[in-house]
Amino acid sequence: MILETKGILKDNFKIKDLGELRFFKGIEFARNNTGILMHQKKYCLELISDMGLSSSKPVGAPIELNKRPTTTEFDLHFSPADEHHELLKDPDPKTSHMDATIRVVRYVKQSPGSGIFMASVVDNQLRAYCDADRASCPNNRKSIIGYMVTYGDSLLS
Repeated sequence: MILETKGILKDNFKIKDLGELRFFKGIEFARNNTGILMHQKKYCLELISDMGLSSSKPVGAPIELNKRPTTTEFDLHFSPADEHHELLKDPDPKTSHMDATIRVVRYVKQSPGSGIFMASVVDNQLRAYCDADRASCPNNRKSIIGYMVTYGDSLLS
């Protein structure tokens, strides 16, 4: 099927076969008999080095245990992406923002090669699950929402 598709493309377009995909847009691809692992190990290691954290110890969680976020720091749904957006919104980042960013990078240092594994034998079903607990936060009565998206047995988000 792949060879047939390549033949059709070659007949209609000027193409060059670069072989098996190894690296694309900062994402590395590692293939074996059981599937494909997509990860950003090279980028993670460069980030750790650029931030001068090569000799620091990794941490087991992206935020401190038992730390209660304040409204000026983070929302209850903390993630590295949320921290990035918080820094972009705040024209005057605080020391706490940098401390949180360093902690997230130290968390990534624990396993920089982690990624998304796409199994070869897959049911190719895209599934999404969500859960919401309306106004359950005792401090501000905000709703707490969680979701999960899978493709086959692979967790996407």
